[in-house]
Amino acid sequence: MTEKTHKVLLITPTTASQRAALCAQYPTLHVVNCADDRDRVPTEVRDAHIAYGRVKPEEFPLAEALEYIQLSWHGVENMCYPELVASNVQVANCRGMCSQSMTEHVFALILSYFRGIPQAFKFQTLQTWVPEPTEMPLLMGMRIGVMGTGSIGNRIAEVAQAFGCPCIGLNTRGEAEGPYEQVYAREALHDFLGACDIVVSTLPNTPATCNMMDAAAFKAMRKTALFINVGRGTTVDTEALIAALEQNAIAGAALDVTHPEPLPDKHLLWSAKNCIITPHRSGLNPYNGEVAFALFLRNLGHYLAGRPLESLVDLKRGY
Repeated sequence: MTEKTHKVLLITPTTASQRAALCAQYPTLHVVNCADDRDRVPTEVRDAHIAYGRVKPEEFPLAEALEYIQLSWHGVENMCYPELVASNVQVANCRGMCSQSMTEHVFALILSYFRGIPQAFKFQTLQTWVPEPTEMPLLMGMRIGVMGTGSIGNRIAEVAQAFGCPCIGLNTRGEAEGPYEQVYAREALHDFLGACDIVVSTLPNTPATCNMMDAAAFKAMRKTALFINVGRGTTVDTEALIAALEQNAIAGAALDVTHPEPLPDKHLLWSAKNCIITPHRSGLNPYNGEVAFALFLRNLGHYLAGRPLESLVDLKRGY
């Protein structure tokens, strides 16, 4: 009996050396590279067993043999279309790939806010020396609340210890492994928010998280608290956030993600009081492509051997 030949469709761009490593490690695979010609995907996906990259909703019904999709990024909301969710196709993401870069970005935002860096830069462009404010708060001792206790949230909590910041967490279960003083369940959101000096959201975009940070949530925060979002913009009611900033219900916000995104010209969030905005770049680092492809190579071995995949996604839950 002849062994099944698996066809691998490369949709995410790869380097020549990565493709050479793939063929050297798994010489029996039939590898087809469509990254440079995306229009070939509808034809090539018909008999593909494995895809590295996003299979679009209109392409998926054509994929009669597909068994496993490997994504080269973290968020999976654009893969949660009904046909794929209802199928038996396994989907894996790159959980943890951006944890360090996102953590560094979070603390860059925190320190920029509390050390007055945006204001100082404005004065620099005016070539004006303004030695104020005369007092700045210390980060040490501030309680950081992490919404989402996955790989990103846990790394934030770990680094927070170096700044002398105690951490609490929030997730659906009310329990987690990590350096948290306490972990709250979703039902205790307002209690969680009220206990924080800094709130950091790493939440994914799911039906359960949509507009989780609404007017009532911002009201539950301390008036001296800073809100940071590096998860997804859809988890925040943007109008409620703007109102909270303008009415001094919270002290400030630092956003790497927004809703809508990209943020259109003249949107009120651009000029909201005490708000720092970066254009969805907290996850960027020079190693993402290498890390993602290395995971793909490992997962190929698991898949071919019938072992569980690493970083397997539950599309019904959206993460």
